[in-house]
Amino acid sequence: EKNGQCIDNIRPGQSTIKQAGRGAFATRSLRKGDVIAPAPLLHIWRGDSLNHYESDFTDGTTEQFEEYQLLLNYCFSHRRSPLLLYPYSPVVNYINH
Repeated sequence: EKNGQCIDNIRPGQSTIKQAGRGAFATRSLRKGDVIAPAPLLHIWRGDSLNHYESDFTDGTTEQFEEYQLLLNYCFSHRRSPLLLYPYSPVVNYINH
């Protein structure tokens, strides 16, 4: 703690629960209040998480589309907030949110 925080409290792995997939697993016993993994946060405006594009159709019409990027799946936010928080640290994205 004097020189930083451990980032080896969790490791990625395959769940033993059928169809659960991959996730984060503790490498040691953790107590209530322990920091599981330090996670610096990148601040992203929700509007910046949209892909904007337009498509031309064979009948000569054009339509504009918006779709959310995959990055949104890894962000924390309140649905009414314009701010997304993206954690970037080793293994932290394996934690289910």
